[in-house]
Amino acid sequence: MLAVPVFSGVSSILKKQDRTIVVGSENFTESIILGYLYQDMIESNTDIHVEERFNLNGSPLAFAALERGDIDMFTDYTGIASGVLLKLPMETDTEKVYQEVKTLMDQKHNVFVSEPLGFSNEYVISASP
Repeated sequence: MLAVPVFSGVSSILKKQDRTIVVGSENFTESIILGYLYQDMIESNTDIHVEERFNLNGSPLAFAALERGDIDMFTDYTGIASGVLLKLPMETDTEKVYQEVKTLMDQKHNVFVSEPLGFSNEYVISASP
């Protein structure tokens, strides 16, 4: 699963009079750290103020907040977006999953999915015989 930022209505964000973006995060450390990184990156490189809405209780809640306009962006994994949010069948080809998520989020939800962040979260199980 690749980590990707998910944005809603990027062009409308840039046209806002108050120049504020609301960054959301889920309620686990990695997501919160990414939220702070985006806040710092946006405020350091633009005149846009960032309001934080961190510790949202999972992907479905964060995505619902995005669709309602309560947040403008959050970071999620393509596997979660594919299986949980879009209800797609399981797929092991990460590039195919990414392309499907990117396309369907745009077509069905008018949501922009960026390029992957460059790290993935793949679990393995180790056991002794």
